Amino acid sequence: METVTDLTSVAAAAATETGNSQDGQLSLSSQIIITEARKRNIKVTIIVPEKGLFTLQNGPNTVHCCSSLTERSSVVSAEICLDKYLTNAVLRQTHIHVPDQIEAGSSKKNNAFFNKYKRVVTKPPSQSMGRGVSVDIRSIEEMEETIRILRVSEDESVIIEEFVEGEDVRVVIIGHKYAAAIHRTPPAVTGNGTDSIETLIRAINITKPDDNQIPLNYETKRCVKLSNYKLTDVLPAGETIPVRKNANEHTGGVPEDVTDIVSPYIRGIAEEISRIINIPLIGIDFLVPKVDGDEYTVIEVNSRPGLDGHEPQPMGAKFIDFLFPETMN
Repeated sequence: METVTDLTSVAAAAATETGNSQDGQLSLSSQIIITEARKRNIKVTIIVPEKGLFTLQNGPNTVHCCSSLTERSSVVSAEICLDKYLTNAVLRQTHIHVPDQIEAGSSKKNNAFFNKYKRVVTKPPSQSMGRGVSVDIRSIEEMEETIRILRVSEDESVIIEEFVEGEDVRVVIIGHKYAAAIHRTPPAVTGNGTDSIETLIRAINITKPDDNQIPLNYETKRCVKLSNYKLTDVLPAGETIPVRKNANEHTGGVPEDVTDIVSPYIRGIAEEISRIINIPLIGIDFLVPKVDGDEYTVIEVNSRPGLDGHEPQPMGAKFIDFLFPETMN
């Protein structure tokens, strides 16, 4: 009996691909990749659609993918990206600008860090999509509460980070080359003089995919409170307030393509970061005073960046060009 020894053989042994029937279970990012692959007659084998696991094959060239993460990225590089504390430590050894941060510990340690900066961020070290991130915390009591919630809900350590003002720009690098950039704006609501802030948020969420909605949780309540309101308050007509401080699309942030606006200097910094971490495909989150300027702080990196939300950039084509350059044009 033949022994199954590789992922492609496992997929073939487990199930026969059934056309496009599994595509609906894939993330938008995976669908973008697979659609472009099929256009070029690259064989697609979907293995675990809900986890974004599939293979692409063109002749003898086979690549295993987990959404936009591919086997071209080493385990060590992916681990550095997964752990935000490791990312910060690696980049800190270079000239790349990163915020100061510590791993939350005793109250004395945490309070000393807060008193140094007066405004901080708390976040889990290994979550993505903006989950568990609290931005612009302005009191020790709020910091302690967000740490407590994180330890209960995420069951892991917590990072406390220096808060940095700036516009949120996500840059995607493919094949160590600048591919695209989006400016992400935190979600906000505008009052109509009738509906509560919570009702306004729910109305926005109806228009968004499930994984891009504004959470109605402690962090949203905290951010609304920064504008001196509660979720149950009616916002005066015409007044606009932010309801989150972080701009990730998966917590309601609004993306805008700025690929042609980002400065050559920031593009070069992003490409350099991909080489420092030694990962060819990466998403890098910058905070910048001006979207087209050269000043920046790098707050996070992502080894599996979403390719959706970058319209009109041809992200699927750029991804497949990287993996299968023989199919270009």
